[in-house]
Amino acid sequence: MRIGIHLPRLTATACVWLAALCLFAEAPRPRSLYDGAQLHFERATFLKPRETTNNARIVRLAPLVIQEVASASTAIKPYHSTFKPTRVFYQPGSVTLGESSHEQVTYWWLYESATATNVISIRLTMSTNGVPKIYEVFESQRSLRQIFVTQSIEASARDEFGPPLPGRHHSVERSLHEAPDVVVPRVIDDSPDIMGPFVYLEAESHSVATLICRCSSAQFRNLAGQGLYELVPGDFCGTLSLATRLDAANFRGLPEDFLNTSNRLSRSLRQPRDF
Repeated sequence: MRIGIHLPRLTATACVWLAALCLFAEAPRPRSLYDGAQLHFERATFLKPRETTNNARIVRLAPLVIQEVASASTAIKPYHSTFKPTRVFYQPGSVTLGESSHEQVTYWWLYESATATNVISIRLTMSTNGVPKIYEVFESQRSLRQIFVTQSIEASARDEFGPPLPGRHHSVERSLHEAPDVVVPRVIDDSPDIMGPFVYLEAESHSVATLICRCSSAQFRNLAGQGLYELVPGDFCGTLSLATRLDAANFRGLPEDFLNTSNRLSRSLRQPRDF
């Protein structure tokens, strides 16, 4: 005796809706700027500065770059000299916040393609004892400017200003009306010493996915290779080739006030008085 099971036939419209549901269920959610704490690269390359400059402090504060590797089939390279960036420019400076002068160092590098040049810049602002506390990120291909602050800065801002303003995640952020193009994606650990951050870059766009203290746990699972980059002074100090001088002279997208002493920072954040 044969027992038949009769299933209802789906209409063409129902099939379309079912296919759409499956597509949305499988599609990964685009990364948000606020995903930094949960971000983990499956594979990445690691780049650090070549210690050729006689300025040890510039080397200590330089960013360590974690570049995401898109393809799992990419061959493992224990060491490779052509990972980008190969050159990172730097410019020391300072800013006055309240009644105190704070040391700053700006680092920037270029990614060039046939159609565009993307400039990525990280500016560190130090406390009065010389330890980095604020990290500004500028990308010429991204309209929003990310600023990362340490736990101590956010705690002071919360004590002084109260909870975050509407539409904001952190107390240190100004209102959406005052600073619509600025976002604080996350609050990071305070550095125990004078050291630059880890900067995590996305695979295809090279955009900054997140930034963390070197004292924090790594946010990648497998190391696909490592390399060195050259630190190049942006003010042409030292004996440099003409090509390098021309590269450094053309900031290619950095805002005019990003490398000078204008107080962009005070317009971007609610600065606690005790910083």
